[in-house]
Order: sequence, then C-alpha cells, then structure tokens
Amino acid sequence: MEQVPIEGVYRVRGAAVMPHGVVDLGNPLADAARAAAARIAAMGGLGGVGGVVVGWSGWMGEPPSTVDGAVEADFRAWSGEGRRGLDDVVAAVVPLLEATQAHLWLRPHARHVLSDGPSCAAFLRAHAAACAAETIGLLLDLELALTEPMRVRRVEHVERMLEMLLPLPGLAALVVSDEDVAVAGSLLGQAGVGGGRVPLMLRRL
Repeated sequence: MEQVPIEGVYRVRGAAVMPHGVVDLGNPLADAARAAAARIAAMGGLGGVGGVVVGWSGWMGEPPSTVDGAVEADFRAWSGEGRRGLDDVVAAVVPLLEATQAHLWLRPHARHVLSDGPSCAAFLRAHAAACAAETIGLLLDLELALTEPMRVRRVEHVERMLEMLLPLPGLAALVVSDEDVAVAGSLLGQAGVGGGRVPLMLRRL
C-alpha cells in the first residue's frame, strides 16, 4: 500500500473544506529524483486538477514506505545528503505539479529530512517561490515532529516550532491534537502569521 486518501488519515477542524488528494507513504529519496517526481505528480493528478499529495520528506535506507513514519535514525537524513536529495525531488516535481495545478504538502517527521522547526524553516525559505505559489507546502503534524524526550516539555516545543514556521509562506496545513489546540489557536490569532495565509487546521483520525 503506497497511498491512502487524505480523508482516511485526517479530518478538518471546524467548517473548512477538506482538499481532495492522497497521502503518499513512499520514501521520495528511494528513487532517482525524476522517477520520484513523476510518481508524486501522477498521484497529484488522480483527483483531477488541483489535487493534493501529502508526502514524507524522506529518509535514508529502508523501508521503502511507512504508514506512521517510524524508521531507524540515520544522521545522513539530517545532513546535507538528505536535504540535497529532497531539493532534487522538489526541483523535478514543481513543473509537473504546475502543469495540473496540483500541490505537494510535505509531512515532517522527527527522523526524516524535515525533522524540526529549523530544518522546516530552512526548507521553506529555500523554496520560497514554490511555497508562495502554493505548489509546495508543509503539512505539519505536530505529533510526528515530537520525540519522546520533547513530550515532557510539549507546550514549549510546540510554541517554538509554530513561532518559527507560522510567519513563513508554505505552512499549508497544521495537524493539532486536542491538547495543542489552545497553543496553536493563540499563535494563529496573532497578526501576520502564515505568510498572509492561515493554515488549514486538521485533526488525526
């Protein structure tokens, strides 16, 4: 199983409309950049024009796909090697997505290339044009970005991550648990967040 419908993983909070699309469970770094880009773009066209693909930012080594993102920790994912691989995929996929007005929302994970606030912020800045055009974005599932030690000071880590990412264009969707709603809502209420756009608020099923 390489993909599942978005609505099979997440639901919107409030009255927002859920975008149509799929959650890609594969590792975008497992194949050559062009092959990975073609696979992602094909998924983006499954729901017609404007489809969304939610995908992992990638990891080094096995497995080729994962439902929950759990993989072995590998320093290469957080080094230049992992980031270069992701940048190559993004460069190859952007023109393919633009052709069908599709979107790629990368889903950070503590053990993947986009693993925390600084790595996500650096990525958004590096791909500012594609993010401003809403071709590329992030679906930040806070639960996936927190390691076990971080959960002890959960509120502090969530605040720090959101303060870092909300001012930047590209945070397309935010997945918050019930315990994170108050913190996220407070920060979302501040002026100038989301690069001028408030991210879609989701909850995990």
